[in-house]
Amino acid sequence: MDEVRCQDHDRDEAAKRRPQLQGEHFPTKPWEVEVDVTLTSAGPPAVFDIQTCLPRDGDGNIVFRNNGRPGFSVKFRFYDNTNDGQGSGYTFPQGANQNDAIWSQLGENNCPQDPGAWDVFDKQSISVQQNGATLVVRNPNPKLQSGDGQGKFTYTLNVTQTGGKPYLPLDPGGVNMNGGSGLSRD
Repeated sequence: MDEVRCQDHDRDEAAKRRPQLQGEHFPTKPWEVEVDVTLTSAGPPAVFDIQTCLPRDGDGNIVFRNNGRPGFSVKFRFYDNTNDGQGSGYTFPQGANQNDAIWSQLGENNCPQDPGAWDVFDKQSISVQQNGATLVVRNPNPKLQSGDGQGKFTYTLNVTQTGGKPYLPLDPGGVNMNGGSGLSRD
C-alpha cells in the first residue's frame, strides 16, 4: 500500500501558528488529501479500515480543519482485500452511477443510505478514476455565519461488484471545522 499523503500539511500547520503578515493572503487552492479505504470483509457487516494523515476526533471521525484554505480535494483510494486478500471485484460505482460513490449529510445520526444526499461532499465534483479504485471529491467545508465550520457529518462510501446497485455501504464519519477561506485560522 502506498503512503497516505497530505500535500502541504506541515507547511500549513506551521503557517497557522504564526501571526498573519500585512498583505499576506490565505491559500487559494483546496488542500489535497488522500484517504486509503481497505475492505477486508463484505460481511455483514462490512469490515473496513480508513487511513489518512488528517487528525481524528475521539470517536474516530476524520477532522477536516482547513486552516483558511478553500476546503479539501479528497482522494479516496479503495483496496479490495476480501477473499483472503485476493479481492472480490469491489470498486467504486463508475460511469452513470459514479455520483452514488459517496453520499453525505450534516449531523451525526445515521449515515445516508439513499441517493441524493450531498450536504457535505460536492456532487458536481465527484470523479471515479482508475477503473473504480479511486474516488476524487471536493469537501468545500464552507464557513457558516457563526464563523465556524459545519461540524459533524456522516457519509457513506459505496462500493459494488456490478458497477451499480446493489451497493455495499461503508460508513466512516467526519467533522468539518473552521469553514472555508477567510479570517478564521484555528
